[in-house]
Amino acid sequence: MHNQKSNDIEDSTPGKYSEKSTNKKWTWRETLNTIAAIISASFAALGPIQVWQAEKWSQAEAVSAWDKDTFAHRIPYEPTDVVINNGSQSPIYDVIISFGVAAGAGPSYLTGTRATMIGTVPPGRWIGKAPAPDRGMSVQPNAAIAFRDAKNRSWCRDAAGRLKEITDPYSHMGITPPETFQGVKKDDSDQ
Repeated sequence: MHNQKSNDIEDSTPGKYSEKSTNKKWTWRETLNTIAAIISASFAALGPIQVWQAEKWSQAEAVSAWDKDTFAHRIPYEPTDVVINNGSQSPIYDVIISFGVAAGAGPSYLTGTRATMIGTVPPGRWIGKAPAPDRGMSVQPNAAIAFRDAKNRSWCRDAAGRLKEITDPYSHMGITPPETFQGVKKDDSDQ
């Protein structure tokens, strides 16, 4: 009996660690609990980031534009009504509208002389005008919009409805800011 080593006795051999302090075997349960705690802590740390991302996108996600007369026969390059919907509680600034290809082959927004500078758009539904696009075979055009939100972030929603953050509306749409803007009128049609 005195040949067996007790769990309470530490080995004092140089270079060896104490059985009592380091030779514990982990059970599967303890291992899984540790992994779960690490994963839980990681998600807890991501929570504030997700809230920040949601706040960052909140105004931009409430802004859209579309062709008011989707199936109308339009003359290319003639001014065409575009509905600008600012569903947020704050104005949007440096608004630029154009057309692009929502479905089919072609750019998702037109730039340069094919884009129209609107200026500031208050909350609500408004009408602006942009040059009508060419109608190609198997192409579905729709409006696109670039703007700056109330927190000074710039965005573009292309003709297919995809929203992305951009550096600024003017350079993104390939135009120079003018001294005057076209402006908008209230959309009084059926919503």
